[in-house]
Amino acid sequence: MTGTLLAALSGEEVVLSGPLGMVTTNFVVVKSTQSHSQILLALNRVTEIKTIRMSYPGLLVISTGLFIVAAAAVSSKQGNGAGLPIALLGLGFLFGYVGSRRGLVAFLCGPEVTETVSGTLRQAAAFARAAESARREVIERDPGAAEA
Repeated sequence: MTGTLLAALSGEEVVLSGPLGMVTTNFVVVKSTQSHSQILLALNRVTEIKTIRMSYPGLLVISTGLFIVAAAAVSSKQGNGAGLPIALLGLGFLFGYVGSRRGLVAFLCGPEVTETVSGTLRQAAAFARAAESARREVIERDPGAAEA
């Protein structure tokens, strides 16, 4: 973090720090997707927090098709042992689908949307939970700040 950002967060307790950013008691530090910079968001200005999941469903479709062809090869009299290699190829595409799933967290501050860099689905869910929990605490402490 830059010196200015550290000075702004000097009295803050870190709730969660991870590859998507950092959540403190009053702020969220988001790693920018466009540049190698960081964005500081005040939690009392955040109106909504969304988790966005990304995947490549084409890999799942290819995998399903390969499993159907493998089943046909196994049940065919002329399959000649082609079922197992095709099924393994289908399994490879299935693992590719599971491994390629990504997640990110979007923070809505009025009309402006700020997104984190993409990470695993687990990282995105944990980051969103921590940010939402800290946001609720900020709103409970000062209910008027969220309406401004």
